[in-house]
This record gives sequence, C-alpha cells and structure tokens, in this order.
Amino acid sequence: VTDNQHVAAGDVIARIDDRDYRNALDQAQAQVASAEANIQNIDAQINVQQAQITANQAQVDQAQAALVFAQQQAKRYQDLAQTGSGTVQNAQQWTSQQQQQEAALASAQANLKVAQRQLESLKAQRENAVASLAQAKAQRDQAQLNLSYTTVTAAQAGRYALDGLGERPV
Repeated sequence: VTDNQHVAAGDVIARIDDRDYRNALDQAQAQVASAEANIQNIDAQINVQQAQITANQAQVDQAQAALVFAQQQAKRYQDLAQTGSGTVQNAQQWTSQQQQQEAALASAQANLKVAQRQLESLKAQRENAVASLAQAKAQRDQAQLNLSYTTVTAAQAGRYALDGLGERPV
C-alpha cells in the first residue's frame, strides 16, 4: 500500500520476498515424499519377509516329516538287524539318515528363526520411518506457516500510514 491509502480488512498491505520460504517449503515437501516412499519400501520388504517366513516354515514342516520317516526306518532296520533278518549296514545307513534329517531340521528351524527376527527388525525400521514422516510433516507445516507470514494483510479497514513505526490505522 502507499502512504495514507484506504484499505479494507484482509487487503494485502505488504509482501516480503518469499523465495527462501518457498524453497524451504519445497524441501520440506520433498522430505515428506521421501519419508512416505521409505515407508512403502519397508512395507514391501515386510511382505517379502513374511513370504520368506512362510517358505521357511514349510521347510521346517518338510524336515520334520523327513525326520519322522528316517526315525521309523532306522528303528525298523535296527530291529531287523538285531533279529538277523536285516543287515547292519542298512541299520547304520538309516541311523545316519536320521542324523542327517535331525541336522536338516535344526538348520530349517534356525533359518525360520532368522527370518522371524529379520521381520522384527523391519517392523522397528518401519516405526522409525513413521516417526521420520511425522517429523517431515511437522517441518513442512512449519515451512507453510513461515511462507504465509510473507504476506501481510490489513487487520481492519482504514487508512494506513507508513511512518517507519510500521503500518497502523489512522
């Protein structure tokens, strides 16, 4: 406005150069977008990890079934070897097979546990990413607020004097 110009309430009376504030807002909006993308990425990783856990559980189930069969065969051939109806070699072979299946089951169970712990880690990363998103949104909101301060409007109608003391109604 010019000195002693009549203004209505809400009229713009001054504008401050807003380029720095617009840049800050653009950066804050980019941080929000980045944080949202990070959450989506972690969500995708969680989905993959849950599928891995399902696959690992299937391997555990398979290893348990193979172990049961190996235990039954080992017992069967040990009984046959003791009665002389079977060979010691077959009994030893199935005892070895039982031990291998026990090791395979332990390995499958360990892989399942690792996959489950990885899922817990991803969930913690997601919580951190959600907190980062909240922080980015707060920074964006502050940048928007700061940008809004670059336009000064008349609080009430009247004539404004620009006398170095600031705008004031006359």
